[in-house]
Amino acid sequence: MKNTKEYAQKIKKLFTALKKNAAKLKIPEFANPVDSLIFAAVCQDISEAETRAVIKKLEAHFVDKNDLRVSRSEEIVEVSGKSSPNSEKIARRLTTLLNSVFHKYDMVSLEELGLQGKRHAKEILDNLEGITEFVSSYIMMTAVDAHTIPLTETMFDYLISCKLVPANSTPAQAAGFLERQIPATNTYAFYALLRKDAESTKSTAEKLFGKESKPAKKKTVKKTVKKTAAKKTLTKTKKAVAKKTTRKKTKKK
Repeated sequence: MKNTKEYAQKIKKLFTALKKNAAKLKIPEFANPVDSLIFAAVCQDISEAETRAVIKKLEAHFVDKNDLRVSRSEEIVEVSGKSSPNSEKIARRLTTLLNSVFHKYDMVSLEELGLQGKRHAKEILDNLEGITEFVSSYIMMTAVDAHTIPLTETMFDYLISCKLVPANSTPAQAAGFLERQIPATNTYAFYALLRKDAESTKSTAEKLFGKESKPAKKKTVKKTVKKTAAKKTLTKTKKAVAKKTTRKKTKKK
């Protein structure tokens, strides 16, 4: 990654600005790492506030996590109260992950994660069917106390558009860079503040560093030009036909 010093300064400046008026943030506590998995599986595609509301509905409807595991995706979507491509994706991710956990341990639990060190925990998570980098990183951060910073697609796009990481970065490279700039004790606070800023309509990062606007779609412009040209040609043709018709009528008279 080139110009790391420049990007590192931006990240530190942004974190200082985000912390300025923010309340003290505490890392969430989950009774079992599988609860962290469920939360992460949902909040990868919707806000954390929406996630808490969805999980509350799921807990009220399903008997337990095993009941949730064997349920149909359509039922999960219906219970969550929102039918959208994200809802369907979340439902499939949830059942796939919970089934993967069950097939490994014969129960819906991930208690083993904290028993043999962080490296072993990461290996367990990486071998789960349906696991994503965000879900894995979120579980490691909240349930294993690892030095990781999960990035949603929205957060990554925000980092790129506000020029906080190089434009050619991958999500994994961006996360790795952030982890090198932020101390382990601040990773959750940084993640939470960064996510909130990325999901806001007027972000602090945009005010500090500006934001790259998306380039106009050339194809749309070309099609518009072609349509306009076609209309002009059609108008000229109609006028020419009208003149010929007028001349013929005049000659007949």
